[in-house]
Amino acid sequence: MPTHNNHLVLLPLFARSHLRLSLQLTLNLLNLHPSLVATILITSVCTSRLDQEIQLQPKSVVARLEGRLRVKTVEVGLAQDAGVVQENEAFKERIGPSLEELLSGKGEDRFAPVPC
Repeated sequence: MPTHNNHLVLLPLFARSHLRLSLQLTLNLLNLHPSLVATILITSVCTSRLDQEIQLQPKSVVARLEGRLRVKTVEVGLAQDAGVVQENEAFKERIGPSLEELLSGKGEDRFAPVPC
């Protein structure tokens, strides 16, 4: 039976309040579908929060998914204490090039791609 590499691109708007749930959904989908690759597109304001959430996951889960769980940061030019509305507006304004890189397959992600 042929396998297909499917790619989920997650754009967690309002990432501050939905980050943990978005990550859990992504991890569950990756566990259920071995051929799935997921990229979380997140603002530079929330990158450290996502890293903290990933560190809270069991190491065996993160190790098993490496290469299939990718994080791409969109630089929004805001301080870490920026307001949610400012962050979301900046994310919407600057997401285009990052999304285009992902869809074209030209961009580098956090983890090197490996076959599923």
